Amino acid sequence: MSKLNQMVARVKGAVRRRRSGGASPAPPDAVLAEGAEERGSSSQERVSDFWGKAAAADFRPRHIATNWMGHVEVQRHINTICTGSPDRTYIDYFLETYMAPRRVGDVVNLGCGEGALEKWLIDCDFADSYVGYDISKKCIAHANATVGKSYPRARFICADLNQTPLERRAYDVAFFSHSLHHFENLERICDEVRASLRDDGFLLVHEFIGPSRMQWTDKQLSLCNRLFEQLAPEQQLDISQSPKRVKRPAASRATVAQWLKGDPSECVRSAEMIGVLEQHFEILERRDYGGTILQKLFENIMGNFSNESADHRAMVRLLIAFESMLIEEGVISSDFTFVIARPRPR
Repeated sequence: MSKLNQMVARVKGAVRRRRSGGASPAPPDAVLAEGAEERGSSSQERVSDFWGKAAAADFRPRHIATNWMGHVEVQRHINTICTGSPDRTYIDYFLETYMAPRRVGDVVNLGCGEGALEKWLIDCDFADSYVGYDISKKCIAHANATVGKSYPRARFICADLNQTPLERRAYDVAFFSHSLHHFENLERICDEVRASLRDDGFLLVHEFIGPSRMQWTDKQLSLCNRLFEQLAPEQQLDISQSPKRVKRPAASRATVAQWLKGDPSECVRSAEMIGVLEQHFEILERRDYGGTILQKLFENIMGNFSNESADHRAMVRLLIAFESMLIEEGVISSDFTFVIARPRPR
């Protein structure tokens, strides 16, 4: 803890000096131009194959162990920012604030993966019926065979939503749950979703809004890696390499070409997302909740911080507070946001 406190003191000095430092993300047009040759059916097939991993039986547990949102203290932080209470989910907040006493009838989820959100919504008795869209054939097959089989009013459809039209005025609530940053044609998908919502419908968005193609700034990477080096050796172990016990490499910035070889859809226009949303929707609430440093800091090591350990939970809370201080002081901006919106008049 003493080393981490020393790091906090050093960065507080940086806050006071307000040094800008670091490279800026590549301009959106440059990012898109570099990926232009990757568009087309082959790109769509690679995206479908890449995200087919979410249908694997061990995907969700491994995702929790390797993703920055996988810890209870991070979830409590996000809940607090989005709802005002660490124990209140955004689903509870939305229903109580915007829907009572109205009942949600029909829901559409754009980029549903293996149906995890639908399963949660069904358990919460959120709505009467659900439609989920995803480009991954494996995920859709898994969702229909599991959630769809148990709850017949949940349907899952395989489609590329960059091109597929949605039914008009068919839904009360639409969701983008960490999926909108995968859409290249933001204008079209936002217009389709607006048209698919009833006049009194709502859009709920949980999203990454950081640098397009995850072109992290030098400042982000430096802060992340300096903090990482203060962690105990057992907390630095790379879970993605388990059962090997090896230290995770330093956080780095993959090139656009490297992203295109893996998932051509990853953060294709994430930095432009809010601006496009505002063109099609009236944003009623926006709650930025960080992740600018924590996403990379906890990548592939989150599971090393036990939910049952008071010391580990305190460490996670301290790191959350550290990032929040930097955001509040204007040293960095937030890379994740929660939005509640309504369709603008047609």
